[in-house]
Amino acid sequence: MYERHDSTIELLKDRLKLAIVKLSSVGKIVGYVSRRNQSRVSEEGVKVVVEVDPYTYFNEGLSIGVGDYLVATDLKSLKYVGLRVKSIVRSDAASEIETPLSIGLESGVESLLTYTLIEAEPLLTEDGLPVTTPIEPQSPVAIPTNPELVEVVTGLPTDGVVLGTLISPTALIPDNPVPLKLPKYEFFKHILVVGTTGSGKTTFLKNLIFSLLSSWEDVFITVIDVTGDYSQIVLLPNQLPKDSKVFIGKFEELILKYPKQITCLIPLRRRLYRSLTEVFRDYVYDRFYKVLTTYYGLNVRYELSLDGRDLGIIKSTIASLDLGKFKVDIELIPISLSYVKIRDHLDVLPLFSRQARIYLKNIITFLENEAGGIGNFTMLYMMFSKFKKDLINTMKLHKATLESIERVLNFLASSDDVDVIVDGNYLGIPPIELLVKGFRGPVILDLDYSLTKGSSPFIVNLIAYEYLRSLYAWKKSTLQEGVDRPSIVILDEAHRFFPSIGTSYEEVDMLADFISMVTRLGRAKGLGFIFSTHSPKDVHKIILQLTNTKVIFRSEKTFLELLDIPREYMNYLQLAPDRVGLIRSSVIRSGYALFKTSEPLLGHYDVSRLLIR
Repeated sequence: MYERHDSTIELLKDRLKLAIVKLSSVGKIVGYVSRRNQSRVSEEGVKVVVEVDPYTYFNEGLSIGVGDYLVATDLKSLKYVGLRVKSIVRSDAASEIETPLSIGLESGVESLLTYTLIEAEPLLTEDGLPVTTPIEPQSPVAIPTNPELVEVVTGLPTDGVVLGTLISPTALIPDNPVPLKLPKYEFFKHILVVGTTGSGKTTFLKNLIFSLLSSWEDVFITVIDVTGDYSQIVLLPNQLPKDSKVFIGKFEELILKYPKQITCLIPLRRRLYRSLTEVFRDYVYDRFYKVLTTYYGLNVRYELSLDGRDLGIIKSTIASLDLGKFKVDIELIPISLSYVKIRDHLDVLPLFSRQARIYLKNIITFLENEAGGIGNFTMLYMMFSKFKKDLINTMKLHKATLESIERVLNFLASSDDVDVIVDGNYLGIPPIELLVKGFRGPVILDLDYSLTKGSSPFIVNLIAYEYLRSLYAWKKSTLQEGVDRPSIVILDEAHRFFPSIGTSYEEVDMLADFISMVTRLGRAKGLGFIFSTHSPKDVHKIILQLTNTKVIFRSEKTFLELLDIPREYMNYLQLAPDRVGLIRSSVIRSGYALFKTSEPLLGHYDVSRLLIR
């Protein structure tokens, strides 16, 4: 018996030596699994307590925070095990003695030489497997310095689109940064990005566009822009952005991977332009020339070519900007909402009540027959007003249903934002299959520019809905034809299009029906949506349900609670630095991870400066 005891002791001594040697090769040892606390596996989960001696804690300036990653080498299996810090306890020696408060304690720093206790949750083993047995007491614990090991034991995806750099609250990560990636297929399960103004949402989205274009050759990207931030992405930064190592190595690599073309869809108004050339020159001046002269003092040269891509009833215009060492092409396409382009699917757009949509096609067919053809919304409304009584008698329409239709048609007929004619043709949204063909850069639906020219927010939203409907119809047709291309839509300020509240419950439900329709092809046919908003309270609840991945930047406590943020990160995310976010996704096997995106990799400028003279 004593021989077995002695041999087991020797075995454990050898194991401890081996464990220390093995762990030292991938990290800096800072402590050991506690002898004073149980290392436990139970129905409540797996628990381990790490002890750090006071000399390591003070002399080496060790700073460990909640959420930091550690690695242990288990004495029994001699395998690496990832740990995530859940809590940290520091005690003065006096706290271990029951001393009455009536007795004063003089200052004595000697009593601070106590062990620091770190409670951690085991993540995965070096084999990428869950921890199902207790980690042995006295197992050495280290701060990891090997990025590949960190990826494995934290359960991060090893392939996909780079989102940023894995971090921890006190930056206990390897010197060589660990990239945080999201598999491509996960984009089709949709993403929600939340954060307060200035927290880094737009920077993250721009960097994501760069990463998508760099690593996903055939992806088709659309940005629905109501902020005016995204047309600038074609303007190259003048220096290497900070924290960009996981994206690019050198500035020359940024230039090499940088998008050389974007496509801008520009809504027109009937009475606010004399010629397309005038519109495009104004657009280039407002969106690009003013930015470059304000920030760089550049006297930009550009040329307009009216002989761009053939998009059916119109050709695009190409503005070629010469920035010296860098040249870009900006494809400009005028668009509008026109009755003749959308009459066949007016009932699909979130315009009318559910009851009104049932009758709408029959009403339009009746009015078209009576008129011998209708060419615009003005004529449609005139015919509707003329035959309103006939419609009531013929179709037995309810008064509320009729009023719902009349309100919408009256608004459309009186708007300068619809039925724009160019070269004798009514403008619409270009066919998506033509936009995709020859695609060389992201498509920017620049609704902000339209708003600055006085367009109605209601019409601007309708343009966005019509674009999404067109994308849905194209995807649906490719599903039948077997020809496809992965597509990503970015909706910044998503609450403007799909709010949680509206003028009526029916309006909100109508929008929910629409977004459910256009997103349901995601997994089946490669159509992914990225919704961005300040608050999860502002967007319709269905978006929270539709999005499998949540990216959360600095935000308020009440908003964080809605997103089921882990308690240990709650305080941190209320005060988090800019560009630091938490990602929750089923593809991260440990559930969530903290990351930091780089400074903007694509052009990012404060357009408000352009208003200051």
